[in-house]
Amino acid sequence: LLPDGTLSFSVPTAVNRIYRIDFKDDLDALLWTPLSTNRAVGTSLAITDGTTNRSQRFYRAVFLP
Repeated sequence: LLPDGTLSFSVPTAVNRIYRIDFKDDLDALLWTPLSTNRAVGTSLAITDGTTNRSQRFYRAVFLP
């Protein structure tokens, strides 16, 4: 968590593969909300979420074919 409240994290990736990052504020919610879609240019992908004014948030990285 950065001083301005922005959350930054990274996920391991395979080069040139496309990943979608999704989030939920409640794990019991039925649907995930897309945060971003990115092509990996290295072995990790840096993710930034500037809307972290929640007490909790859950993330997943989805490999897209």
